[in-house]
Amino acid sequence: MAVGNVTGFNASPPVSGDFDTYELYGETLIPIVKDLPFAQSVNLELAGRIADYSTQDKLTKTFKIAGDWAINDDLRLRASFNRAIRTPSVGELFQPLGNGFPTSTDPCSARGAPNAQVRQACINSGLAANLVGTIAANAQTQTLNGGNPNLEPEVAETFTAGFVYQPSFIPRLAITVDYYDISIEKVITSFGGSTQSIMNICYGSTVNGNAASPYCQAIRRLPNGSIDFVQAANVNGGFLKNEGIDVGVSYRFDLTDVGLPDVGGISIKSLYTNSWKNSFQPDALASVKNCIDQFGSTCANTNINPQGVPLPRHKLRTAINWSYENVGLNLVWSFLDDVRDGNDATTYVVEKIGVKNYIDLSADWKVTDNVNLTGGVRNLTQESYPILAGNASPSNSGFPAVYDVLGRMFFINATLKY
Repeated sequence: MAVGNVTGFNASPPVSGDFDTYELYGETLIPIVKDLPFAQSVNLELAGRIADYSTQDKLTKTFKIAGDWAINDDLRLRASFNRAIRTPSVGELFQPLGNGFPTSTDPCSARGAPNAQVRQACINSGLAANLVGTIAANAQTQTLNGGNPNLEPEVAETFTAGFVYQPSFIPRLAITVDYYDISIEKVITSFGGSTQSIMNICYGSTVNGNAASPYCQAIRRLPNGSIDFVQAANVNGGFLKNEGIDVGVSYRFDLTDVGLPDVGGISIKSLYTNSWKNSFQPDALASVKNCIDQFGSTCANTNINPQGVPLPRHKLRTAINWSYENVGLNLVWSFLDDVRDGNDATTYVVEKIGVKNYIDLSADWKVTDNVNLTGGVRNLTQESYPILAGNASPSNSGFPAVYDVLGRMFFINATLKY
């Protein structure tokens, strides 16, 4: 309860619903060129799918176009373009409205300290002039979230391009580099993206408190002016874009290759990711937010990233394994770049989570064909868990989905096969 990761604080109504799906799928691989100078092989891959969902008025269509060009034994280029969909789940379609209490500030309240423009917008929305700037609002606002049976599928377009390099002069070495660009439209999200976003748009200069606006209609007030609840059911309102590059390196060699005794071999695998864009726009009137290098409430969204978890730009994972006959030793190093709180308007006690390096060591022993033993230590260097002060994130939990919670931990396990 103290870290905000215990469920059950709000009612979770039962979900009931179903839909039928019929699909037709096909794919083909077409050899274009083979065994020519600078074109050892060129291949084209085509795939397509047509799906009929009982919850949708029309057929959904997806496809894939991919190609690879092996210049020689050492170098191969590759690229692909995909159009994909994700249909709404039963919960997203049929879940009854349930209440939550996200942290938010009513712009029309005393805490909101409305300026002249916001004050007029509050009046335009129907709030009595004498109540503007005097409402004693809570720090949390009751918000109703739930399903919407009229949801459409999310639509994604993905493009990747890269190469695989396996130099013949260094056997068993492979280097891969891939650029990726992923754009998703009609993202299923709560209306407005968040309670605070709904308020900001309603009382911002664009909508200016127009009582006919769906943003202002979503805010329900009591006779004393305080907000009773904000209604934010699921909608197809969002846009999401990810962009970055992945670099992978793998290499294996026997110890005899470097003049050492014949006692096994070593394999090394490393994956580095550089993400420079993770942008989200909950709807057309909301601002676009690039949350790379950031965390916190301004990067949180009910369905996409409910906890505003950190999105480090640089991530690296390297695994080194030594194996000989029935035994092995493993070392894994995981690196996460530092991140900062994404809310520039507020200074929190914890504004930054520093770089994290996690080192895990383990050993394994195949005792018999039926018995395997494994033991080791996780987080060898006791990398600290980030402790966040109040309101630094929607959960104030330190993000256990990203960072190690337990600290240094020893383990041993046995696997028995019968």
